Parts: sequence; C-alpha cells; structure tokens
Amino acid sequence: MTRNSKNNHFTLSRTPKLSGSGVATAVIFFVLQVWSVTSAQLQAEEPTGWANVTGRVVVDGDVPEIPTERVGAHKDRAVCLVEGEIPADDQLVVGDQGGLRDVFIILTAPDSGTRIPIHPSYLRKVEASLTLDNLKCRFQPHAMAVMIGQPILLKNSDSVGHNCKIASMNNEHNVNLPVGGQATIKLDSEDRVPANVTCDIHPWMDALVLAKEHPYVAITKTDGSFEMKNVPAGNWKLQFWHQRFGYLRKLEVPGFKVDRRGRIEIQLSESQPLDLGSMDLPADAIR
Repeated sequence: MTRNSKNNHFTLSRTPKLSGSGVATAVIFFVLQVWSVTSAQLQAEEPTGWANVTGRVVVDGDVPEIPTERVGAHKDRAVCLVEGEIPADDQLVVGDQGGLRDVFIILTAPDSGTRIPIHPSYLRKVEASLTLDNLKCRFQPHAMAVMIGQPILLKNSDSVGHNCKIASMNNEHNVNLPVGGQATIKLDSEDRVPANVTCDIHPWMDALVLAKEHPYVAITKTDGSFEMKNVPAGNWKLQFWHQRFGYLRKLEVPGFKVDRRGRIEIQLSESQPLDLGSMDLPADAIR
C-alpha cells in the first residue's frame, strides 16, 4: 500500500512478505501516516481568527415601476389590502436611495472538501426559533435564512386561512394554517439557493427561505446594506443571489471580479473587517 501525496489517499501495491514483527511495524507506520494526514487536515480547518464583512447593494440608474400584487377580485381582497390599497409586489423592493432589499449573500468554501468553521457565538442559533408569519396576505419576512434543523414557526395572523408550501430540490413542506393557526417545521437538508414559499389559496403570496449547514448568510435590508458577523479568517467566496435575477453576475464590486455565478473571492484576516462598500447593480439588469 502506497500513499499518493497529491491527494492524500492510499493505493494497493505489491509488497514483499513480512515476518510477524515486520507486519506489526508496517501496521504502526501505516496508522501513523493516516493519523498525520488526518491531523493536518483538522488543523487546516481551524480558523486563525474572525472578522466581520459589510457592504451595500445599490441599483445604479432609473428603477423600473414596481407592479402591484395580483390580488384582483379575490374573495379575500378586503383582508389583503394595506391601508386600503393593493401593495406593491415584494419580489423587488428598492429603497429611496436605490438600495436593493433581499439580496442573499452566501459564504461558500473554495472547494467542496473544505469545512466552514462556526464561531462559538452561533452554537445556540440552531436552537432558536424563527417566525414566518402570514399578515395581510403577505409572508413576513419575505426572505429568511436558517440553519439545518433550526425550528421555523409558521404563523397565521390573518382572519382568513392560508397554507405554507415550501419547495426546493432538497426540502418540501405543505402546511395548512387556519385562522390563528401555528405549526413548527425544520428544514433538514442544505440547499444551494433559497427555496420558494407559496400559498395555494392566495397565488401572489411568495417568500424565500435558505437552509445552510452554517450561519454565514446575510440578507440586505431596505437600504441595501448587510453585515455578516464573526466570519472565519481565511480564503472564501461570497455569492450574491436575488429572487428576480438569480446570481448577480452583473454586480459591480470595487476591487473584485464577479464570476458567472455571482461570486467573488475574499481573504479575511483576524480582527480586520472587510467593507465591500457600495456595490452597483446596473438598472438595466433588473428590467
């Protein structure tokens, strides 16, 4: 058996016959080799510190007119109005200063074999319940991120019934929520992109939920800003995704190259915050 130093795996090869003591020596040597490789890999996964990442996604140019939700003459129309008006479609929310809301910023590893360490401050997060409410025929909030196994309280605050249907490649739930109804679910598998959340009773209702093994997912606020706290130091990728446009490959991040999957490569050092500043998304990309 010989070790391939390039990828740290072992292959069988012909070896001469060994005496009893020779076999024992060979076994000990093999175990030490395996232990040294494993030990080195574990050490490589440990962070050398933590840092915060911030930034702001801004639409550059004239924002197109946002249509209203497709409420129409639905039988529950009176419940679904906001201050007597049909609300604007919440798939695309742009603030007064051009900030783009609900952009997901997702930390990813440079390769599939690298584990992302989790800061101790997040160790209890998986036990904390998040709430997805139904209010005036809208899901509140519109976008959310959870860790695998984290409880999600589905709630109906309206005077009409709803159902909450979550569908992705790896997660699926469909829960009926009568007036005042509640239910708790968990997403057990990781998704690459957010899952769609819909209501079959009110077809215009929609939301997004992304399940990850780690807590490093930020979502932009109405002003387009975000903060990702206590990210492990090292070399990582940040991926930008939005419901209407998918991967934000046209996003302009000063000093970084955005690839076709909306990712940039970052390097974080201990206690040295990374501020990506104002990142422009051309208005023609959202028309």
